[in-house]
Amino acid sequence: MKRLSTSTVPNLSKKGKEIYTKMSEKDEELALMFRIVASKETLVKSLFESMKDVNFIDKARKLISSHSERQSLNLTRNCP
Repeated sequence: MKRLSTSTVPNLSKKGKEIYTKMSEKDEELALMFRIVASKETLVKSLFESMKDVNFIDKARKLISSHSERQSLNLTRNCP
């Protein structure tokens, strides 16, 4: 499988690096999305706890996409 990204993992915690490594083995696009939200400790904790689950990638995709949607909603600004 050809890698989409050759950049290094930004300052992630040990748990974050483990999550990123596991994701990049299965779904590199999801791993790249994780890098964007990896600074959120609660998300990292939830993902780390679900790493042992068989459906880890599916759960990770749901968690990351829901977090990304929430983040994009918070960034919209209504100017008068």
